[in-house]
Amino acid sequence: MLVDRDALLRAVLVAGGRSTLADEWWAHVTDGDAPAAAAAIEKTGAGTTTTRVEVRAEATDGPLHVAIPAALWIVTLAAVALAVAGIALSATVAVRTRRLELARLQALGASQGSLVRAIVGEYVLLGAIGTIAGVAVGALLAWFVGPLVTVSARGLAPVPSVVVQWPWPVLGAVVGTLTIGALLAVLVTTRALLRRASGALLRLGDEG
Repeated sequence: MLVDRDALLRAVLVAGGRSTLADEWWAHVTDGDAPAAAAAIEKTGAGTTTTRVEVRAEATDGPLHVAIPAALWIVTLAAVALAVAGIALSATVAVRTRRLELARLQALGASQGSLVRAIVGEYVLLGAIGTIAGVAVGALLAWFVGPLVTVSARGLAPVPSVVVQWPWPVLGAVVGTLTIGALLAVLVTTRALLRRASGALLRLGDEG
């Protein structure tokens, strides 16, 4: 049933009632004084109290606080492993496709180290572009989509509003791990395949 609150309040006053129809009061109290203020209110028997400190503790120390970050870390580690494996596979295909060209460069006097550095340099450039693009997309999603999908227990906008915090140390650790793993994968794969670029392969290429 929907009623006009002001009209109902006037009717109650006309009938001699003293109720203000208010069932909830908000008090501006600092976080440090909130527990003492809540205890004092409950001691008077005025009703039950809920403080922002308690709600925040339940939200940060509850089971979801452990399960959700653990799941996100598992997904992150799996994504890093898949990225490293994909880069290693890409390097393998690239070197195998260009092995005749690499064999000719070695026959002309190019050292194995210079060829490895050239291939690693290519993947460093591609990796830098991909990392910057990925971080930019993630930041946009966090800043614009995150607050939109975050709601209160009633499905409304949360109070206080969402504050997006960007974990720079965690991001640096993930990007650093991915960079080191990808470089090692490309380096090991390229060195192993370049050792097979021999004179026999060069002769076969010339005959073809």
